[in-house]
Amino acid sequence: VLRTRLLELASGLSYRAIAEANGISLNTVKTEVSSTLARLQISSRHEIEGAVEAARCRALDGASDDAIYELIRLRFEQLSLA
Repeated sequence: VLRTRLLELASGLSYRAIAEANGISLNTVKTEVSSTLARLQISSRHEIEGAVEAARCRALDGASDDAIYELIRLRFEQLSLA
């Protein structure tokens, strides 16, 4: 779920659009996003959007979603250690 929400947020989807696309409630999306932000120790969805875009730019063509997620996770770990 974490990886999916990261990619959905990064693509600019609204919470409502994410809920409708996944057949879940708006409150479920808000809870999942809040949990994702807390887990990555970041404060806004805009940081996710920027990190995912940066990871995509650096990733090799054809990189999997898992590879992109791993780049993001490592980047936020680096930031939290700094």
